[in-house]
Amino acid sequence: MGKKNNMRKIKTKEEFCEMEFTKTQSFLNSAINDVSGWIKFLDTKVSIIMAALGIVISGTINCREIIYATYQMSQAYGLLHIFFCVLVLIFAITTVLVYFWGLQTIKSHRCNINFKSLWFIIEKKDDYPFEVYKNDIKKMTEKDVIDTLAAELYKVNDIYRQKAATMKRTICAFGITLIVLFIIVCICVFLNVK
Repeated sequence: MGKKNNMRKIKTKEEFCEMEFTKTQSFLNSAINDVSGWIKFLDTKVSIIMAALGIVISGTINCREIIYATYQMSQAYGLLHIFFCVLVLIFAITTVLVYFWGLQTIKSHRCNINFKSLWFIIEKKDDYPFEVYKNDIKKMTEKDVIDTLAAELYKVNDIYRQKAATMKRTICAFGITLIVLFIIVCICVFLNVK
């Protein structure tokens, strides 16, 4: 009877370790999927902002005659003329910044940590053939799997932080662009209504 209880305890301990491994693995997989989804969301958001700015630019180009007429009318008002020129310059600069930071967000990012992972293969195909890779996968222990997943989660989180920072700059530049455009439109309306 005592032998059965010892066998049951061993089996229970093995089951417990397997449950812990499964729980940890599930958590890490879910976290990787969540953060990857956030990264895709950031890229989508920035792409929409860049497309919207493209529409704003085409509308501005279509109104170039009104903008030029406003520029010429504003010459009669010294400070208004300078203010109008500064606004047009700020509009141009922030437009460039939206595309610059937007492209910085969308481009691929890396996180270099000192961990050799089997998740992504860096070596060339000839240097690291499939058979060697397959054997390395088979040799992985549960601890190796958890360590690899944790390293990948760390990398994905770092990439998310990088993209979030550039996306924040993109949104800020886009907001300034819209505010400046609104002021330019108000000036155009004010001077062209007279």
